[in-house]
Amino acid sequence: MPRGLSLVEVLIVIAIILVLAGLLFPSYGKALFKAKAVKTQVEHRNADVGDD
Repeated sequence: MPRGLSLVEVLIVIAIILVLAGLLFPSYGKALFKAKAVKTQVEHRNADVGDD
């Protein structure tokens, strides 16, 4: 007879997901910051070209 997950098992799964999310989000934030910096550099470079 199949049984559902116990509360402890559910809490362990949630904890694992939170740990993985904690590892992923800081690197995502760094990549987003770098992308914004590159976009700003490109915009400044394009503005300098348009000043001719």
